[in-house]
Amino acid sequence: MNLFGEEEPEKKQEKKSKKGKKFPEPKSFEEAMAKLEELVGILEEGKIPLEESIEKFEYAQFLAQWCQKILDRVEGKLKLLIPGENGEPVTEDLDDLNPV
Repeated sequence: MNLFGEEEPEKKQEKKSKKGKKFPEPKSFEEAMAKLEELVGILEEGKIPLEESIEKFEYAQFLAQWCQKILDRVEGKLKLLIPGENGEPVTEDLDDLNPV
């Protein structure tokens, strides 16, 4: 069991954070978000030692960055189904409708 309360399978992929620490790679966006919410809850309680808090904070940062990469990648793929001129459904890129 690692510091984050997880079993460490032999084949679990790990990624390095910007500071060079290795963290387990999430299997899905949903898994990453659930773990991130769990870490935030633990940190908000403030009942763990400082060193452990720092490690959990770094892992939370890693997960937040990992999730942001996923969101950035899928953002361009999102399309909105809207009625066309003749009433037939047409897809439109969301970026085309809401310029930033």
